[in-house]
Amino acid sequence: MYSLHLTEEAEEDLSNIWFYTCQAWSVRQADSYLDELYASLAPLQRNPELG
Repeated sequence: MYSLHLTEEAEEDLSNIWFYTCQAWSVRQADSYLDELYASLAPLQRNPELG
């Protein structure tokens, strides 16, 4: 499996998504969103040619 590195900008975007979701809904929902977003990146680690 390959390593996947996010840019600082991508990390900041994810952080902003988390904070916004916390304010709009809840910490639980924010955690769920990030879990799903990170899970969606897993296929790229297995098959980098998809990106």
